[in-house]
Amino acid sequence: SSDLGKIKEINPDVVVSFLTHTNIVSILAAKTLRLPVIACEHSNYDFLKSRVWRAVRKIVYPLSNVVTILTNADAVNYKKIERLEVLPNPLTPFESSGEARQKIVLGVGRLTRS
Repeated sequence: SSDLGKIKEINPDVVVSFLTHTNIVSILAAKTLRLPVIACEHSNYDFLKSRVWRAVRKIVYPLSNVVTILTNADAVNYKKIERLEVLPNPLTPFESSGEARQKIVLGVGRLTRS
């Protein structure tokens, strides 16, 4: 069945969506069903390369009740969003055993051009 049909069948109080393409479809479906929708953007704004999808995002995202982004740096790209919230990825602290261990260099994330 369609995304609209699935949402209608579940009959949620709110739709929470992740990732650009899914956010766009979910916002349109939720608004058609008169449901509140939260779009969670977990990619760098410039990661979306298609001009068509960029244009659609610019038109559709303001229809969302809330858009969440990961960094304050991305906020400048979402000026037309009435309700924009910065929710960084959480970092869970870990306990050190105090024992000597091998030194490790760990890099997590994605390299993007500014």
